[in-house]
Amino acid sequence: MNGVLLLFEIVSSYAFTIEHSLGDNIFNASANYEVQRYRERVKILHNMIITEGCSPAKQQRRDTLTNTQGLELDVEIRLFHKLTEALIRCREGKLQTTTPRSNSQPTLVTATPTSTRSSITTQPATANSASILISSVTSQQLCREAVNLTEIWRTDHNAGYIRPDNETGHWCDTRRMVASGRPWFRFSESAGNRLLNRCVPFGSCGTAAALWSDDRMPSQLAVITPINVYMEFNKNCRHKSLKASVLKCSSVPNDYIYRYDDWMEACSYAFCGMFGRYE
Repeated sequence: MNGVLLLFEIVSSYAFTIEHSLGDNIFNASANYEVQRYRERVKILHNMIITEGCSPAKQQRRDTLTNTQGLELDVEIRLFHKLTEALIRCREGKLQTTTPRSNSQPTLVTATPTSTRSSITTQPATANSASILISSVTSQQLCREAVNLTEIWRTDHNAGYIRPDNETGHWCDTRRMVASGRPWFRFSESAGNRLLNRCVPFGSCGTAAALWSDDRMPSQLAVITPINVYMEFNKNCRHKSLKASVLKCSSVPNDYIYRYDDWMEACSYAFCGMFGRYE
């Protein structure tokens, strides 16, 4: 099985056996305990990179701490994601060395499907990375197991300031999706049939920062394509961008599934749906 495809399965096996909270506290534990757990994850990734025969990036905690105004937990999270990206680059480099590929073609990633979701989860993409071609069997399984988003407030595009969460008010997809392992999801029923592709004002879609994207969607089946999703604030439609991925499941129009790929877990951000009216 491809080493890149196994990355998050391995990390999950050793570093993510925890229970996540979906409330205001990310893991419902003390800050010091969370810092310690992320440090353990950083150590695991550091050792994995060495095992792969690559040199891990220097863990510059002091510089990162200065840039994040002393938020120690955020420092460890950032280091974790930097080392994750370093391991991905290491394994991709080894694949390119052993199997030359044309730069014009997507990278082929094959996998033997199993009954568990984690075994077919691929690494989060970045906005600058190439699309990833996966096997049709893996693609079909991802599409079949994707979570359905059906909430009608996802189609509120007019800053209705709907507050569907009984505890926190505004819905928070970013925190919930990170806590649940970044599942693939699709829009269905009252939520529409695809991700919204136009700017909507702050306070739309049942949240504060409503996420949308006009990036090009994939036209080829079984290709994981990185995109950016955006939020509006103070009349700036691209005030902030976050990373996500899209996979086209069939030739049916708007038959896509999506995955939140960014490291940011703050609230409140939620994905907006639509019924394809603006294509």
